[in-house]
Amino acid sequence: MTRSTITQRDVSLDSVRVRFAGRGGAIDALSDCTLHVPAGSITVIIGPNGCGKSTLLRVIAGLLPPTSGSVSVGGAQPRAGDGRVALAFQQPRLVPWRSTLEN
Repeated sequence: MTRSTITQRDVSLDSVRVRFAGRGGAIDALSDCTLHVPAGSITVIIGPNGCGKSTLLRVIAGLLPPTSGSVSVGGAQPRAGDGRVALAFQQPRLVPWRSTLEN
């Protein structure tokens, strides 16, 4: 019997901005976000509703590309479904790149 291992990777964001179109103009969900999370560390993201927590996690997971800035996970740009990042949603969701069975 073999044991599976989890590879630990640094997470880095440099001047990340995520901008959404709003009725009254553009809205920055993240603005000039710079962050480094060393491999193996435990990091908590807290804040009120609408402050950008979920947006930040989606960017790190590769589910949402930043409008500007750079993101790296283990030295490479994250891409949705590449298996390097896992994200557990608050509410169960299906992901479009997986088949019905894989979801």
